[in-house]
Amino acid sequence: MRIDRVAYYFLILSISTLAAHAGPDDQEWKAYFQDFTLRAGPYVHTLNGKHSLTVEYLPHASEISFPQGASQGRDSQNNWILRVGGWFAKDDFMSRDAMDFVLCHELSHLFNPGKNEIFHDYFAITECLPELWRGEDIQAKLKESTKRTMQNRRKFWNRNSPRSAAIVQCYETNIHQAIEGFPFTDCL
Repeated sequence: MRIDRVAYYFLILSISTLAAHAGPDDQEWKAYFQDFTLRAGPYVHTLNGKHSLTVEYLPHASEISFPQGASQGRDSQNNWILRVGGWFAKDDFMSRDAMDFVLCHELSHLFNPGKNEIFHDYFAITECLPELWRGEDIQAKLKESTKRTMQNRRKFWNRNSPRSAAIVQCYETNIHQAIEGFPFTDCL
């Protein structure tokens, strides 16, 4: 069977483009989560010395088996656990910086129980990420990581649980205000 030369080149170009844009694989994500635990552990201990932190990566978790993508909880010794599903980590919009944002958001649920999702974004941007990213260009990293996170949310919401334009705008406004240093305002 003869392969059309144009089709062959298109196939090679497509494969190389996909490979160039491929995100971290499972081993790289596992290493990232170990690194996050090392970076965030002292911060967790400083804010609440009685808890340790573990990040569990669930590489085979699908959107059906673990629909929330990322979650938080406690183990039997009351230590803090963050969980991340493989489908979520491997999303096109996910990066290491965006995952830092997501995990800081999840940490806020543990530090600030009873607060709403908008507040947890605000906490991640104003408290947790500056602590993790000391000495780096925090503003640029915040803008890129929050942009990716909102792209991911929009994609997920459109597929699974559509949100009103006002709620999406509330999230985006809160993120922008947090990056610019404005005080938290609850728009929900």
